[in-house]
Amino acid sequence: MPVGEPLPAPRPGGRSPRVVVLFHEHDPIATRPYLVLALAERWRSLGIETVIHRGLAAPPDGDLAILHVDLTRVPKAYHRLAQRYPRVLNGTILDIGKRHLDFVRVGRGDGYAGPVIVKTDRNHFGLPERELRHRLREASRPRWLRAARRMSAKLAVALPWWVTGNVGHERYPVLASPREVPPTVWFDPRFVVDRFVPERAGDLFVLRRWNFLGNASVNFAGYGTTAWLTSKTTLRRELLGPPPPEVVAIRRAFALDLGKIDYAMPDGRVVVYDVNKTPGGSASPEYQRLLVDELAPALSAMR
Repeated sequence: MPVGEPLPAPRPGGRSPRVVVLFHEHDPIATRPYLVLALAERWRSLGIETVIHRGLAAPPDGDLAILHVDLTRVPKAYHRLAQRYPRVLNGTILDIGKRHLDFVRVGRGDGYAGPVIVKTDRNHFGLPERELRHRLREASRPRWLRAARRMSAKLAVALPWWVTGNVGHERYPVLASPREVPPTVWFDPRFVVDRFVPERAGDLFVLRRWNFLGNASVNFAGYGTTAWLTSKTTLRRELLGPPPPEVVAIRRAFALDLGKIDYAMPDGRVVVYDVNKTPGGSASPEYQRLLVDELAPALSAMR
């Protein structure tokens, strides 16, 4: 659904359009603070019927769907499911792998000798996919197969990250130079190697985050003592003006209606770190309210 395209007219009897948020069957919704859930609460308070649907079976009728599958690559079955609806938010973005973001990409033997960071091509350390595999493993039948898969997972923990592809869940490996990158990483599609160029403000690291829905957005900078800034480790936040054109261009390239983009501007140069179509909320109650206040009305304004 293009940014700014209006919602359908009221349904028969004057009822408001029904919005259906489509989740993966195995998404542990209750344990993940997705921003869309907070938005859904606000939409309901505004009189917009909003339904949360998980899985492929028995999809409810609706006038607009939000494809909210928290995986780097959306399975084709969920894409087909979304196409059942007259209009879809994020209906064409099927791959948000970091391989598409090459602002500071390093190639083997390209002459760069500074520090590098090794990231997973998959979003958020590849954790959503790993958690999905775990849930599928625990649902395996018969029991012996489930036990065998558990044993295999335990053995994998003892192997180095460049073998398993599991780099952790808090920070990516930062190495002093490309020479320290394990040789197999250069040829492994699970990884990308980037220059390590964080933005600094004095002794603090800076991460800029642009959240948006339709024509509404919130752009702010977070400051913290480590380069791996998260919503929980941010010490303070500062509202910013509109994002730079390079960041807007990334949104348009991915055709994102709802989402967020993490970026920085070391030495004034734009570096996009992450694109997310299923963003979480903010650990700061103040900024969580700001996000909901600013973004939620955009759905009504599209009518």
